[in-house]
Amino acid sequence: MWKIALCFITCCRLVLTVRINIINNAVFDPNDVSYRLNILSGTQSLDSCICQCNTSLNCSIINYYGLNQTCILFSAQLSQGSLRVVPTSQIITLVIFGNTNSTNMSCIPSTNYVLSYTTSPLSYTQQIYNFTAQYSGFATLEFGFKAKNPAFTWHLDDVSIIDTSALNIEMLVNGNFENGTLIGWQILCSNNNCGGTGSSIVNTPCHTGSFCYEGTCAGNYDYLRQSFSITIGHIYTLSFWVYTDGHSDQAAYVNIS
Repeated sequence: MWKIALCFITCCRLVLTVRINIINNAVFDPNDVSYRLNILSGTQSLDSCICQCNTSLNCSIINYYGLNQTCILFSAQLSQGSLRVVPTSQIITLVIFGNTNSTNMSCIPSTNYVLSYTTSPLSYTQQIYNFTAQYSGFATLEFGFKAKNPAFTWHLDDVSIIDTSALNIEMLVNGNFENGTLIGWQILCSNNNCGGTGSSIVNTPCHTGSFCYEGTCAGNYDYLRQSFSITIGHIYTLSFWVYTDGHSDQAAYVNIS
């Protein structure tokens, strides 16, 4: 799943502060081979690979292959390639350098959201929201779900963010949850807020395919998050399918920050 971190890395006897996105079990595939800066063998740890990128001119993304200790450096941005989910047995880590949002967050629900829901829709309905990026870097998509109890929950499937200014490139990883895991996503605050009833991937009822997401945090919110790359001035379209079981104590919102 996405793991956003402010990392302190020791390189060349200096302590460097590097803000990065770490995505386990994902690979970056560039659109142009010229974006590949170097392939380093014998790199014994992910930290070493990160240090190599940090000290290399123009490096912004790395693929680290843990099994064969190979570090691949790229000069591209996320919009100049695509992300590909790989099996967990391959032990591959993707690292993206740049300004990101910290995972340190309050478990209090946001009051600044772009969409919100209570007792509807009562069946899977597509939701669409368009926005223009005000800066270049990373943004975070956040779903906040509050259920009533296991019988009154939220259901989410087929989440997508398309960069309409760049040939409709898909910006999210695993937006349809079809590999049956949360690779690309984080669930936050379940342990704090949900009393053992936190949200999860389920296999019914789904809009399409075999897997979807169910928001089951009883009486409080937990949060589903994914960060993605944005370019200033580009127009993005968020779409997803959602429905609620309709209890008045349920609530949900969507935020992009």
